[in-house]
Amino acid sequence: MNKNKGLSKNHHDAYFKQVFSKTENITDLLQGTLPKLSEKLALNTLKLDNNSYINKQLASQYSDLVYNCNYGNEKIKIALLFEHKSKQEANIEMQLGSYIFSVWLYNIKQKEDLMPVIPILFHHGKSKPVLKIFDKLKKLPTELRRYLPIFDVELIDTTSLTNNDILTIFRTANIKFSMFVMKYIKESPERVFQELRKLKDLVKILTQDKEGEELIYSTTIYFSKIPNTNMETIVNNFTEIEKEAGKIAKSGYEKAIEKGIERGIEKGIEKGIEKNVIKMLKLNYDPIIIQDITGLSLERINELKEGL
Repeated sequence: MNKNKGLSKNHHDAYFKQVFSKTENITDLLQGTLPKLSEKLALNTLKLDNNSYINKQLASQYSDLVYNCNYGNEKIKIALLFEHKSKQEANIEMQLGSYIFSVWLYNIKQKEDLMPVIPILFHHGKSKPVLKIFDKLKKLPTELRRYLPIFDVELIDTTSLTNNDILTIFRTANIKFSMFVMKYIKESPERVFQELRKLKDLVKILTQDKEGEELIYSTTIYFSKIPNTNMETIVNNFTEIEKEAGKIAKSGYEKAIEKGIERGIEKGIEKGIEKNVIKMLKLNYDPIIIQDITGLSLERINELKEGL
């Protein structure tokens, strides 16, 4: 039974972005799941792109996390597309085609050369995506294929990765832990802890540095958003696995409560800023200029722009 029903897509999305907005984590992900591609990428040039290229039509299905990177002398974009819906929709390639063109339109607007986009679909639903819409077109004569805007999609499907896969193909404890969370969270937090109890050494490693502690804290908050999940149970589960992890989970949540009060004040300020951003967007101000003036993130500015 799926006890996770009712958890907002924003909570899944926030956890995903928390993990993969760190370059060391995206590096581990690429090397583990796409080794042939990562060998040719200059992974030391990976840099997070603060823009989102999701349009209104795709917003209910995906969110994105984009990196700029070098491939030889070429500058490219690597787009991680995190799928929200567990029920698989047809014609994924068509949806992602519109995404790629959104990136290119942005290139043109910024007076840049068009950049190759590598779309990586991060799927953690029950039904595996079917990526076959271009199969017939790929078999057409060369003379016709040259006119077709067809492309491949890289798929990372957490449900098809076994526990042993996760432990062997990934290098860092952070990614191994996160992949276990994302693989089993569709069932329930307790299902995640059931697997983590077998991996006490992995959890212990996380308690030994700041980034690992932050991941335990982020996971605690992620779990706490799930209906009918209480903090005492989460802390007890972490404590059972590794005593120090339980302490981190407890102190992290207490800090979150304290920050919640401060956040209420911050939200009031943000609301006033966003009203001014909307006014500037209606006057056709460039989002980058708006960011310089207000300090609001480009991602949020683009969200407000799409809502006009």
